[in-house]
Formats: sequence, structure tokens, C-alpha cells
Amino acid sequence: MKPEMISKTLVNQMLLCFGVIFAAQDSSGMLALLGIIEQRLKAGKKQSWHAASVTNICVGLLTGFKALLSLRPQPLGPEILGSAQAIFQSILAEGDICASQRRASSEGLGLLARLGNDIFTARMTRLLLGDLSGATDSNYAGSIAMALGCIHRRRDLELEILNLCELAEE
Repeated sequence: MKPEMISKTLVNQMLLCFGVIFAAQDSSGMLALLGIIEQRLKAGKKQSWHAASVTNICVGLLTGFKALLSLRPQPLGPEILGSAQAIFQSILAEGDICASQRRASSEGLGLLARLGNDIFTARMTRLLLGDLSGATDSNYAGSIAMALGCIHRRRDLELEILNLCELAEE
């Protein structure tokens, strides 16, 4: 095996390991890791390694949230969900990300819908619908539409509509 291939394989395995470690944390540990990720995203926007960092963040978080689905029968707390949602949405809002990063962030929002309660999912959906109506960038609008599809694929659509109606009445 070539050294470059070994390096890529090692990085991939480390990201999968990070995801499992993330899933095994308590709420404060998850929040601390999400805070580090958020800082890294903000600090590295103009760096040459930013695109690789976004990809690694997506892989690590998707692995962690998928692991959480099997580890936690109860919904995650609103702080964790909100922080992760902000990370995925900030990735989607970046203009120069690739299609796989857009798909991964959209899928991440869909996983959050499964890990959150119905009210969280309804609020996230309402926020994304608001973003969609005001979007001027077609890539961003497409990403939001994909995220909404991932959310509805993850949740019962009829229940989702009822929750949105209840929120609209508030």
C-alpha cells in the first residue's frame, strides 16, 4: 500500500473513532467537542485546509450521530441539538463547499431530527423553510431543500405537519 493511501485510511479511521468517542460522551463532553468544532470552522475559513476540515467535521459528526441512534433511546438535549444544527447550517451557508459536503450537512440535519424531539424538529423545519424562502444562492436553496427532504425521510411526515401547525398557532 502506498504511503498516501495509508495516511488517508488512517485519517478515515481516526474520524470514525472520533464519532464513536463523541457518541459516548455525556452532554457536557458533547457540548465541549461541538464548541471546538465550531471554533475550528470559524477560524479556518480563509485557510487552505478549510475544505478538508469541513469534510472531516462532516464525517466525524455523521459517525457520531449515527452511533448515538443506537446508543440513546431518549432525545438529545436542546443545547447539543442547537449547536450541531448551527454547525451544519453554517457549512451549508458557505458558498464554496462541494456537493458531498452539502449532502453530508443535509444528512446531518436529518439525523438531528431523529435525535431530537418533535418540537425541535418542527422548529428546525420552520427555520429552514424560512431560510429557503429568502435564499438567493441556488446551491444554498438546493441544500436546504435536500435537508428538508432528509428531515422528512427521518420523521413521520404527518406528525411533522401537525407539529408545524401547532407552532404556527403559538
